[in-house]
Amino acid sequence: MLLALIYIALTPKPSDSVAVMDSVHMFSHPHYMAHNGSRVVQLNEGNTLNERLSFSPYFTKNYGPSGISTLGLRGTQASQTQIIWHGIPLNNPMLGETDLQTLTLNPADHLSINQSGNSSVYGSGAVGGSLIIHNEPTFNEDGYKQELDLSMGNFGYSRFLGQSTYSTKKMNLSFGLNKSRSTNNYQVFIDEQKKELKHAELNRLNLNILAAFKLKNKSQIKTILEWNTTNRNLPDFFTNVGTDKLEIKSLRWMTEGLFNHEKISHGFNVGYIHEDYLFISQANPEGSKSSSDLLVAKYWGKKQFYKVFRLDLITEMQYQSGTTQSYSSTQEQILPSTVLSLNYEKKGLIIGTQNRFDFKASKRISKLYFDYSYKNLRVYSNIGNAFRRPTLNQLYWGSPIARNLQVEEGIFREIGGAIALKKLTVDVSLYSRALSNEIIWVPDGNSSKAINLNRTRALGHSSTLNYRFRIKTTPITLMGQYEFVQAETLRKESNEWENTLFIPKHSYLIGLKTTLKNITIGIRNRFTSYRYTNFDSDDYSEGFFLWSGYINYTHKDLSVRLTTNNALNTRYYIQPAQQMPMRQYQLGLNLTL
Repeated sequence: MLLALIYIALTPKPSDSVAVMDSVHMFSHPHYMAHNGSRVVQLNEGNTLNERLSFSPYFTKNYGPSGISTLGLRGTQASQTQIIWHGIPLNNPMLGETDLQTLTLNPADHLSINQSGNSSVYGSGAVGGSLIIHNEPTFNEDGYKQELDLSMGNFGYSRFLGQSTYSTKKMNLSFGLNKSRSTNNYQVFIDEQKKELKHAELNRLNLNILAAFKLKNKSQIKTILEWNTTNRNLPDFFTNVGTDKLEIKSLRWMTEGLFNHEKISHGFNVGYIHEDYLFISQANPEGSKSSSDLLVAKYWGKKQFYKVFRLDLITEMQYQSGTTQSYSSTQEQILPSTVLSLNYEKKGLIIGTQNRFDFKASKRISKLYFDYSYKNLRVYSNIGNAFRRPTLNQLYWGSPIARNLQVEEGIFREIGGAIALKKLTVDVSLYSRALSNEIIWVPDGNSSKAINLNRTRALGHSSTLNYRFRIKTTPITLMGQYEFVQAETLRKESNEWENTLFIPKHSYLIGLKTTLKNITIGIRNRFTSYRYTNFDSDDYSEGFFLWSGYINYTHKDLSVRLTTNNALNTRYYIQPAQQMPMRQYQLGLNLTL
């Protein structure tokens, strides 16, 4: 069994970038909605969601600096990985996935990855796992606090972040602005020839407001409002003639209440997300527009009884709608669901079951999990099922025949163990997944249509390692993660399993971090193996190594950082469509008042 390799954080903060959380209870942090029995990996570095994931071993299918970027966990596609924002799914109801380039993170945002069975509670689309964004407001007497972050780099990159917070023992109010731009003019290699990439400019703007109030018994209520816009130019790489443009605007709102009583805890989440997509091409200069709406209302509660049993209940209602110029009318659906779980916990042993009922899809998600801890050792396992509904685009694009699409459904299994010593922590797990009726897009004349595959399957391994030691008085940290997955697809009317598109078999990070007085230095190496690019498994994209490093100097409330990405690889490619810059450098300054 392969052990975890080493991972290094590209962050000005001294905290580790990858931390394995022994357990996450379902309602101590409701946005996790996760049970014991699987691990949650926490990522802290990076200013945008795309940056944080690019500094991890998790595979992001990246179409270049001005293109879209999506995440797939444990051998799944982007539509089978949920992006959760404070308990609200961000996966577009029309597309089934989320563009990571459009999601800007704020200084107080935390990012966690919850894999395999621990994500089944989220319902449709959480087959491989979930990426969870949450914000934990602090209540203290600091009063006003302002944070300013400026960054600049090659290829015309610039970023401005301003965050202002007012905090007391019972209230937290904050307002933030995050704006970034990159002209992305550089040379790339296409068919062994240098081409000048032009007109690939990317602009992002994020405005956010947070208000949180602390109540009695550690209860609280908070609301978050965000407005995002991303404008990108998509050039013709081969001719550099003409430019396609894509503009995405989104409005996100969420209100959450957490209430603690003597014998019961409960709360609610209400959220609304609206997104507009506008695509302008040389063939259609007026542009093609689509819009989607998602409204989510959720109530949860937990009760402890007989000291060793805990009962959890969630009721949820989703309203989804979408419209494009290709639809004759707005498509919509109402999706009610309920989650009921029960676990037993005593002397380090946890045994539990979780059941989610999605009434509209007539699907029930069931999970059994086991977790046992003794001193510094831990063993865990889980088994259950998962599913994904067709998206609104898949149901209504093309012809009415598409409405006969079946729901994807499958079974997952996981077993793992961990050891936590004074200087060393290791976590290792094995998992498998089998999925029937997976939905893919195939050519259909001048358009495309969605069809069901017979089956897909995956067998994989995940591991993490964290080792801390000293050379004389200098602390050194080695951290890392390794991922292996063999993902295969069985097409209809075929007897041979083929490799799933774009999924790397191996990926890891290896690196080192050390701090000398006010200076923190780190290096890291990321490897992603080759990825097949067609269904016949006879064409693939080469694997790549990616070296990065950083140096950060801190003096009181001021920090200055210099980072480099892709430092040693002059011909670094990301498939399936476009290449990334050959070198990236950034100089940043952070000031807190």
